[in-house]
Amino acid sequence: MRCSGWKLAVLALLVALPATAQAQRPSSTMHTRSADLYLQQAAETRVEAERRENFEKALEQAREGMEAMPENPTPWLQAGQAHAGLGNVLAADSAFDRAEQLWPEYAEEIEGYRISLWAESYNAAIPLYTASDFAAAIEHLQRAHAIYQDRPEAMELLAALYAQEGRAGEAERLFRQTLELVSGPLRAEQTPEAQEAWAEIQANVALDLSNLLVSADRLDEAETLYRELLEANPNDAVVRSNLAVVLTRQGRTDEANAIYTALLDSPDVTTDDAFAIGITLFRGEDYEPAARAFERAAEVNPWAYDALFMLGQSHFFVGQAGQEALEESASPDTAAVVETYERLAEVAERLEEVNPLNADILIMRAQAQRGLGDLTSGDVSRAWKNGALAALQRRQALTFEVTEMAVTTADGTARASGQVLNHGVAAGEPLTFRVAAVDAAGNELGGQDVSVPAPAAEQSTSFEASFDVSGSVAGWKLTPTGM
Repeated sequence: MRCSGWKLAVLALLVALPATAQAQRPSSTMHTRSADLYLQQAAETRVEAERRENFEKALEQAREGMEAMPENPTPWLQAGQAHAGLGNVLAADSAFDRAEQLWPEYAEEIEGYRISLWAESYNAAIPLYTASDFAAAIEHLQRAHAIYQDRPEAMELLAALYAQEGRAGEAERLFRQTLELVSGPLRAEQTPEAQEAWAEIQANVALDLSNLLVSADRLDEAETLYRELLEANPNDAVVRSNLAVVLTRQGRTDEANAIYTALLDSPDVTTDDAFAIGITLFRGEDYEPAARAFERAAEVNPWAYDALFMLGQSHFFVGQAGQEALEESASPDTAAVVETYERLAEVAERLEEVNPLNADILIMRAQAQRGLGDLTSGDVSRAWKNGALAALQRRQALTFEVTEMAVTTADGTARASGQVLNHGVAAGEPLTFRVAAVDAAGNELGGQDVSVPAPAAEQSTSFEASFDVSGSVAGWKLTPTGM
């Protein structure tokens, strides 16, 4: 049976069958000949209403044929064809199952219908998935999985959606079924291009399954899968990082730190790789190694805004913890904490250069300078505290903020988007600034002046901008205009 556990018992809609039915050669009867005629007419017409009417008439004749000769495979095949034409995927699946059971020679013909229905259901799911209508996408993917299970694409996506929806048991079952398919004998029967795609699916699904096991605290199983993945691709930074997470949760911190160090010291490490490691460590409240990871990301790309911001956050938590420890120490050594706050001040200054229209950055800068003011004395302390006051004054003077910035590039075009939060401008008045894309050296590659009508006070509105760029984009920066 090509069925899954959720499938409805659609056979009951047709006719009950004796459990001990014997195989019989296909027979032509009055009902099957009529059904064939209606199926042919449905295939020939381009008028949808006529097409559906012919499929319905074919289904009616097929049902009568079943009642007259329940063990004749022909009306079951015709019922499957009619249901397929009507889009009744599950009913078609059940009818095809019975037809193939009665006459196995139908298998090749039926497979063609199954593949067609699978493709229709899978293709219907994709735009729904893209639009984040996951419930509707799941319904179509379930139909695809019910009708045909020798293709992995619908199975993989359905498993991922189950995992996203918290349906861990169903997700694990489908992940494992997908792995069994793409690593099994059918893979060798595919074209070279399809074999390559199946290999990629195998790696992705194994990773998704491993992550699912980690979420279920099945760490030993997850470790085994991660190590199997690394045997196939030893340089996969994501898998190595995930393995380090598992080792950390198992209390094997030395092994985990060795992996993180090797990843970050690699000359091939990317900004995204280092940033992902930093996020993992930050979520685990390992702020010092997280800072090292974000620092490495910023070394690879000095305009990686998210990495810079998280580097500042990491320094802040390290500095805060250090300052609290100093207060409890009988003989405090302030040098290490001062160094942390100095680094935080440098990062905040750099961030303000990128986006001077963000209150969080100004607060971060004030926190660093206030911390340094508390840990130093005399003129040095006063200078730091004055700097903190100046940062807070700039924060107070902001009439609007730009947050949630994102810039993507494709085919020589940059697309920027974000949120504008109004603090003190009359509603409807223009809020203006310039957004620009820059290369690794900070040279502008293209930009656009943005004007956004101010929303009500303390309310946000979105903006978008699109402009041509020339060269390799490393990041972005904002410049206030009209102020």
